Amino acid sequence: GAGGNINLTVDEDLALRGFSLENQLPTRIGSSTFGTGKGGDVVVNANRISIDDGADILSFTTAVGFAGDITVSASESIVIRSGENPGIAGQSSIFTEGRTINLEFLERIGLSELPMGDSGNVNINTPILLIDGNSEISVSYLGLGKSGELNIESNRIVVSKGGQLTA
Repeated sequence: GAGGNINLTVDEDLALRGFSLENQLPTRIGSSTFGTGKGGDVVVNANRISIDDGADILSFTTAVGFAGDITVSASESIVIRSGENPGIAGQSSIFTEGRTINLEFLERIGLSELPMGDSGNVNINTPILLIDGNSEISVSYLGLGKSGELNIESNRIVVSKGGQLTA
């Protein structure tokens, strides 16, 4: 079946921070699909949004289902920053992708080695967007489907210190 949607509205500030070195997991808001159903959409709204030190907002597919779309809107600003050691803490990001996972696991559950469902779209709406320190906003595909679109509406965009916008 299809994945559930995430709709998150915060009256003031939303801060996603950190990466657990012990568990190798980032702080995350996300959806995914591992089968034929579509992954859920992720919608986040706040005045100010900060994504720091390896945290992320994501949607991905590993199979034939399509990844969900991501829409992130802030009435004042969105700031995405990786920490002092992004290689250790991970890359702070907003992304959607088609990705491969452990081949042994895929064989056990009867899925193809390469994902075939399309990745979702990423939509960003904010007056000020800062992508700093090896952080990124991206749509990508590592399989047989199509990559989604990256759509940004902003008055001011600053990409610095290895930050990336990729599609």
